[in-house]
Amino acid sequence: MENGIRTVPDRMLGCWKRRYIKFENGEMDSTTRVIWLQALSGMIDIRIPERARDYSKGSCLADYSIEQLMELAEQDCGNATTHLDETTSPYARASWEANDTDVSIQSIVLFPEDGWFDWLEDGECMMEWAPSGAYEEDWRLQSNSRYFIAHYQKQDASKPEFVYLAGDHAVYARDRRVELREQRHLREIVREANANRDYIEALLDIEFSYARRNKDGEFEIELSSLPFREGQRLDLGFLLDMDPDQGQTTYPGSEDTWLRVSQWSPAQEN
Repeated sequence: MENGIRTVPDRMLGCWKRRYIKFENGEMDSTTRVIWLQALSGMIDIRIPERARDYSKGSCLADYSIEQLMELAEQDCGNATTHLDETTSPYARASWEANDTDVSIQSIVLFPEDGWFDWLEDGECMMEWAPSGAYEEDWRLQSNSRYFIAHYQKQDASKPEFVYLAGDHAVYARDRRVELREQRHLREIVREANANRDYIEALLDIEFSYARRNKDGEFEIELSSLPFREGQRLDLGFLLDMDPDQGQTTYPGSEDTWLRVSQWSPAQEN
C-alpha cells in the first residue's frame, strides 16, 4: 500500500542509525548520536553530539545552566525532501530540498553537499560518500522499521509540527516560537546573546524527539534535542482518529488538523 509522492526507492526507506562518519583528514566520529528516518519522500534526521554535562535534573530549559544551553546549541536536526537519482555514476546520488515549512535547529546547512549512496550486507548497511571526498558515513537499518512507514504534518498550527513513523520507530519535530533569521551557527548566536537568557531559551525551544515502541506498545522517547523529554511518552493518539481514506484528522474543539503526507507498507505476499 502506498500513498503520496515517492522520490526514493524501497531500499532507502526506514529508520537508520549512523555507525560513524569519517572525514577526509582521517578523523572519525562515532560518538555523535545520529538517527535518520526516511519516508517515501520526506526525511528527518537528528544529530546530537555526545553530551559532556548532566541534564538528568532538569525538567525544562529554564533549569539548565548557560553552559548546558551552549552545549545544546551544537545540535543539528532538520527535515527535508530526499531525491535519489539512480542514473548517476559511480553511485546513486542523493540531494535534499527543504521548503519554508520544514524545521531545522540550525539556520545554516552544515553538510550542504549531495551524497553518493550504495547498499551492502543485503541492504542492512547504507554507505554514503561526499562526491568531494569530504566524508564517509556508515548507516545501519534498524530492526522493525519497514513494516509501516508514514509522514504526517500538522496544519493550522502556530508553528510547523511533524511526525515520521517507521514501524517501531518515530520522530516528532516542532519548530521554535521565535524566528531565527541570522545565517550563522547557533552556538555563535547563543554566545553573543549570553546576557539575554529568555532569548537563548526561545532559540533552543525547538524539539526533535526520537522514540521507539516499548513492550507495552507505547512510543518512549530515547533521544531528544530537549533532554528533559527523554524517557517520556510520545503521544501519537491522533493516528487513532485518522480517516484512512482522507488521510487527516481534526480534534474536536480544535482547529489543528493532522494530514498524512505519505504512507507505505510492503506488498503482501500471496
